[in-house]
Amino acid sequence: MHSLLRRGMLPLVIGAALLAGCATKESAQMAQAAADAARMSADQARATADQALAAAQSATQRADQANSSAQAAQQAALFVGKPDAPHSSAPDMLNSQVLQLNGLRFDANVGVLPHERKAAQPIQVDAELNLGRQSALARDASIRHVLDYRRVRQIVIDECTGEHTDLLESLLAKLCQRLLRLPGVLGVRVRVAKLKIFDDCEVAIRCEAGLW
Repeated sequence: MHSLLRRGMLPLVIGAALLAGCATKESAQMAQAAADAARMSADQARATADQALAAAQSATQRADQANSSAQAAQQAALFVGKPDAPHSSAPDMLNSQVLQLNGLRFDANVGVLPHERKAAQPIQVDAELNLGRQSALARDASIRHVLDYRRVRQIVIDECTGEHTDLLESLLAKLCQRLLRLPGVLGVRVRVAKLKIFDDCEVAIRCEAGLW
């Protein structure tokens, strides 16, 4: 009797096992399909993000180019009256105006030699700022209509006496960039000299930036 029951149950057990195996395989296939779909969605999202980034970079480049063109046009318009250009027909206009700061001496933190790193050393700064065409007739006595040379002097001192700069060339680059950001300045020329680096001579470097 028990043997008959066992023989009768065996097909049922086998069938259940087969069904379970089919269900497990189907679940695995569904899970794999879901994973593939998620991967495709991630790839599409990544591609969309890359396209958006490329579009943003392109827009930024176009904006930078437009800004550079606008600045160049503005500077060119202001600089029409440079020395080799024809004289303006307006009697109240100068061809060009240059602010000069000559012989400014103070101690600065610059140099790569051991004694230069330990203490500041005396330098001399000469600077020229091209202001382009300016009116020959002052509108009033207000300093707000001109570039205050006290501000120029203080910028030079602050840049040279702040943090230590190893190279004189780097110090010149910082000075030129800072002075070029002043309103109305089209170009700068800066000369910096170390006055006591040697007993028999001074060492100087000169740079020029902007329009002249």
